[in-house]
Amino acid sequence: MSAGLEALLGVLLESAALAVVIAGGTAALALAVTSFFAARSPATRADVAFVAALAPAIIVLVGLATALSPSILTALGDSSADHCPAHVHHPHLCVLHFSGLRPPAALLGAIAVAAFAVRAGAFALRRRRLAHGIACLEALGAPAPGGAFPLVRLPGDARICHAVGMRRRRVLVSGALADRLSTGAWAALVAHEEEHLRRRDPVALLLVEAALLVVPPPLSGALARVFREAAERACDHGAARVVGDGVVVAEGLIEAARILGPRAALPGAAAAAEGALETRVRDLIDLAAPPHAPRPVFGFAAALGALALIVAVGALQRDAVHHALETLLFYLS
Repeated sequence: MSAGLEALLGVLLESAALAVVIAGGTAALALAVTSFFAARSPATRADVAFVAALAPAIIVLVGLATALSPSILTALGDSSADHCPAHVHHPHLCVLHFSGLRPPAALLGAIAVAAFAVRAGAFALRRRRLAHGIACLEALGAPAPGGAFPLVRLPGDARICHAVGMRRRRVLVSGALADRLSTGAWAALVAHEEEHLRRRDPVALLLVEAALLVVPPPLSGALARVFREAAERACDHGAARVVGDGVVVAEGLIEAARILGPRAALPGAAAAAEGALETRVRDLIDLAAPPHAPRPVFGFAAALGALALIVAVGALQRDAVHHALETLLFYLS
């Protein structure tokens, strides 16, 4: 293997080792932060959980880009950016001054790269199957009277009630389900799914699942579960606002869960009868008064703000971040 390829491979493995450690630590901290918002409204908890799920990936990407920037800038001709000669006492995360593979970091990095490749492949396959399933079902369906978003009624007993779409938002529901629900339960279920679309939960869920690919399990699963459960309860409260009664929404969730059964027809799509149903029903029954107006969704803006803040810190403290990550690499080696 040539020296250049060995350097690139070494930097890749060491970066992966740093990524899994940083992502794991950040995810654990993010989970702790979400617990402080347990008493806040479901919409607030969903926004916090969304930012918490994206934070590890943002910090990893910005941190590694910042740490690698001196060698990249030097390779592009900025010799003043190269400060590796002044830090000979620890390993360099640098393609220009690579000092050889260090077995512990290389092994951890290789495991991290392999795990990421498997999880990313499974994620892409799952998303492709979801898109294909939605397209096939929609081809069989027909538009039906709805509310704020288009409603597609599907023939047969497909046991489906899902909010789908990122740009073209709509609700897919099986005719058999619609026919078996009471009037109040039907209104509550449609309102719940439309709240998912108003909040753009299909987009948020895609971003959460993609960002959590860098977080090791079981922390990734825990963050995803916190977001899903908070989003479902936020949509429950939104549906209660529309129908005017949390008890009606609770009854609708119970009816839908009984008809739909435990297995979702479209895994990965937002659905009403998911999550801790008993807890959600109790929460709706205890809801003193539904909110009078829809609450703005701050999750996307907060995530962009967090990204801007982390990028600014990385740019202003580039040398400190670079030195901190190389010191961490020393301890991993």
